[in-house]
Amino acid sequence: MRFVIPRLLAFVLLLFAGQAAVAQSLVGTWVIDKEAMRGQLRQAIEAEMRDLTPEMRTQVAPMIDQQVEGIIAELEGSAEFREDGTVLFRDEQGGADEGRWEMTDGRIRLTAASGEGNAMVGELVDGRMVMKPEGEELPFAFVFMRR
Repeated sequence: MRFVIPRLLAFVLLLFAGQAAVAQSLVGTWVIDKEAMRGQLRQAIEAEMRDLTPEMRTQVAPMIDQQVEGIIAELEGSAEFREDGTVLFRDEQGGADEGRWEMTDGRIRLTAASGEGNAMVGELVDGRMVMKPEGEELPFAFVFMRR
């Protein structure tokens, strides 16, 4: 009977370790988290508007939602992360592009297969993939969720 408890404890620890590994895996299909992006984009646009005169802010304010939705529409599509370290990006118009991904010490790095363009870097935060272009400062991050 005294051996049951250590075995049960070992089993529970093994189970939690396996769940943590799955939670940290990128394998699967990811899409843009529209709600998270809406909030970030709105904040970034409003921050830029602070420098405008009150009259200009009044004129531009009604267009914020259109700007935000336009940006989100451009980001529509999916990214299929495969176990072999490749990723297939698909847009809503049927276009596709390939890349590579790696995760080291919790940091994610995405590169285009062509080697063109900046890599994207980021991490998993609360089950979301939060990414920014490497070497660029943006007032927002790209947020993805599992499909």
